[in-house]
Amino acid sequence: MVFEASATLSMKWDPARSSTQQPLSHYDVIILEEQLQADASRCLYSALISIADALRGVESGYYSWSAVKLYYSVFYSLRAALALSNVCIYYQGTSPRWAQIRVGSLPQKPTKTGGNNTHKVVLDLFAVKHEQSVILSQSIEELDPLKWMQKMREKFNYKDAKFCEPSVPECFHRIVRVGVRKSLSAYMADRAYMYAFDRDHAIVAYPLEVLKWLRLQRPCSDWLDEPDLGQVRRFLSDRHGPLTAFDVVLRALPPLTTE
Repeated sequence: MVFEASATLSMKWDPARSSTQQPLSHYDVIILEEQLQADASRCLYSALISIADALRGVESGYYSWSAVKLYYSVFYSLRAALALSNVCIYYQGTSPRWAQIRVGSLPQKPTKTGGNNTHKVVLDLFAVKHEQSVILSQSIEELDPLKWMQKMREKFNYKDAKFCEPSVPECFHRIVRVGVRKSLSAYMADRAYMYAFDRDHAIVAYPLEVLKWLRLQRPCSDWLDEPDLGQVRRFLSDRHGPLTAFDVVLRALPPLTTE
């Protein structure tokens, strides 16, 4: 399913339709805000399914694609956060653009990114819009945590010609030794950020911390309907049953912490 708000802006500001780009009107904002809420819900669902699929892969000894899916969980979470902040990314031809959805807004070009890479636009925009966020407050192996996750994805997805299986890559050693279920419980219960920025845990702990942060912006149960919540809960399980540690982000609980 397409990003509704992105499609709307691509059409509104299509140079082929008009030589001038008109600023957003009150009516535009009403429509786009509703579409962004729907886009955010879909991104959250994709983030949760990505992490569920990754954890099942780790349990079964498939690490390469699990690392890629853990990166994608972060990517979809950040895109959901931008949508909740009324930020819409769209394309003008093959060139990425973005807009803050408010009356009078006009298209803006990404200032930090090069090329036509949606992933870099999302990561860079999030870093600008949420630069004070606790999930950006520390580094992982002396790298910005978002860049570290991107580096992990690129290593497994592009740089290694041969997948590592059956060998356990270094970033998964501790998690595999402790066990996915036990590690997950520790990561979800962590309030001191002991794991999210630790290279021995970050490949799983950081995407979970991003989900915990996202839940603070808006409880997941408020923006996923019951069928989607049911599907997510069904996927978030292992051979022992449901991964109840995820109740921290799936249920409407009191605030976890504050930034």
